[in-house]
Amino acid sequence: MERVMDKLRSVTDMEVRLASEDDKEDFAGILGAVDRGIGVHADHAPYVTWNILLNAVPGGDTIVYDRQWQAPDDDIEWRKKFPRDSCHPQMLQSHPFKAMEAVGRRPGIRFTVCSFIGFLPGDGSRPDALVLWS
Repeated sequence: MERVMDKLRSVTDMEVRLASEDDKEDFAGILGAVDRGIGVHADHAPYVTWNILLNAVPGGDTIVYDRQWQAPDDDIEWRKKFPRDSCHPQMLQSHPFKAMEAVGRRPGIRFTVCSFIGFLPGDGSRPDALVLWS
């Protein structure tokens, strides 16, 4: 997690830290395992997510659609074709993407470490920051 946070600091020149509440740090760095793929979905929060693949796999591509999820129509059935891009997972390579974009995963056994990244505006006593949690 420190390597990811260091990289974010170097490319953004911002404070980067774990999310916290009442002086207690949140956990960041969830491990995930996927074998049958993940259906097209979106998360309804303004954050970025990243995944680092921990094992070499055939398949398991992540597909990111260039379109935000539009409920309730998209909740019923994913019927239309939309512009999209896919990335084949490579070991120790990260691909950040907006969580509110529609995303899915093709089948393939893969193990990843990931977290969420949110923007926390400064409050006068602290500068703007990127915060990580899982």
